Amino acid sequence: MKKMVAIALAAITMFGLPASLSTGASAASITEDKVIELEYPDFISNEDYYRTLAKEEGYILDIEVPEEYADEEAARIEEMSENTDAATFDLTRSQAKPTKKWNILTDGKYNLSAVNNVSVTLYSQYLFTGWTSYEVSIYNERKDNHDFTVKAYENKPLFDDLIEDEHTVKPGHTVIMYVVPSSDTAAWYLKFEGYSTLSGYVARDI
Repeated sequence: MKKMVAIALAAITMFGLPASLSTGASAASITEDKVIELEYPDFISNEDYYRTLAKEEGYILDIEVPEEYADEEAARIEEMSENTDAATFDLTRSQAKPTKKWNILTDGKYNLSAVNNVSVTLYSQYLFTGWTSYEVSIYNERKDNHDFTVKAYENKPLFDDLIEDEHTVKPGHTVIMYVVPSSDTAAWYLKFEGYSTLSGYVARDI
């Protein structure tokens, strides 16, 4: 498996990866589950490139945000967001799935935030709809050693479809992923598990 990842990394480098990654000057790397791990300065310097790479090749961006860049990352997320609402606490761990819809096309970008100190399951406040591909950015603001997981599900009458596999968001990290439901009318939601202090957004992938 490691050999396959090395081959994939070599192939990507051939198609013009930023010089910092292709020359080894950066700590960026690609894991076996198609996650590009980045340091914050590298991401900011090559943001458009990494976004395009993640969208076109199906990668998740996992960005380490050191303490000195925390305010800058919070400002980036706030700038990308137009609306805000807290995530829903699911005290029964099974019945608080969202039912209201947020149309990304007509209602605009959506901001997510939550503080979860009791490790209950959290859901996004809305089902997202209105577009064919979405950019999701989630920042774990915690200063301790607690991480949390995030998954995306498409809402179905009987059993919901997992459309974005579980990914762990470590403290002081931002994860950017691209969620592609079955159609622009399909409704989907995010599910979080674990202790969390998070902020982020859901936006059209354009």
